[in-house]
Amino acid sequence: MTTSGFKPRGHILNRLIDICCKSPHLVFTQFDKIPQPDIVARTTMLAAYSASRKLDMALEVFNTTPLSYDKRHLLEEILTMSRILLQFLIITTFFFVSSTLSVDQKSWIAPRVQMRVISGVPNNPKPLLLHCKSKDDDLGTHVLKTGEELDWHFGLDFFFRSVFICSFNWDSKEQIIVVFKQRFLYYYDRCNWLVKPDGFYFNTGGSNWVKKHDWT
Repeated sequence: MTTSGFKPRGHILNRLIDICCKSPHLVFTQFDKIPQPDIVARTTMLAAYSASRKLDMALEVFNTTPLSYDKRHLLEEILTMSRILLQFLIITTFFFVSSTLSVDQKSWIAPRVQMRVISGVPNNPKPLLLHCKSKDDDLGTHVLKTGEELDWHFGLDFFFRSVFICSFNWDSKEQIIVVFKQRFLYYYDRCNWLVKPDGFYFNTGGSNWVKKHDWT
C-alpha cells in the first residue's frame, strides 16, 4: 500500500492510509518509503495523525512536506491548536477529578491552601466556639481555648469556586465570616485568622495582623 504512492487509485488508498494512521495497533506509517508521495497523500496522513492525537508523527510528516509559506503557516497554527486543545482537555479532566475529592484527597492533587484560626479571646465566661465548612466539606464544631488553633488545608477548585465560611460564638457575641474565597488566578496559599475580643484579624503568614471584621 505505502509503496504505491497513492497514485492510481488515490481515493481508495487515501482511505486506507487514513485507517492505517488511526489504528492503535500500528506505530506509524512508513511515509518515507513512498517513492514520490504527493501532497494529497501527505495531507491524508497529517489529518489522520492529528485526529488520532499522534502529534509527533503529524509533525514529522509536516516537516518533510514542501509547502508554500502561507500553507505551512496555516498548518503550523492548526497543529499548535491541536496541542493546546489536548493539553486543555488533560488539565480540565485533572481538575474535574480533583473537584470531586474531599479536602484531604485534594491536598496532593491541586494547589494547596493552608488555613489557621487562632483563639485570642479569654476562656471566661466560655472558650471560643467555631464551625467551619465549605460546599463540599464540613469541619465540624470546635472549641478553642486561648492560644489554641484550628488548622486545615485544601486543594483549590479549577473553576474558582473554593469558599470556606466560619461561624464564631464567644461570650454573647457572634459572627459569620468568609475566611477564604478563591478568585480568578489570585489567591493566598496561607490564610491566618486571629479572633480577639474586639474583632477578627487576618494575615498571610507575616507578623502584621490587619483587622477585617467586628463582632455583631
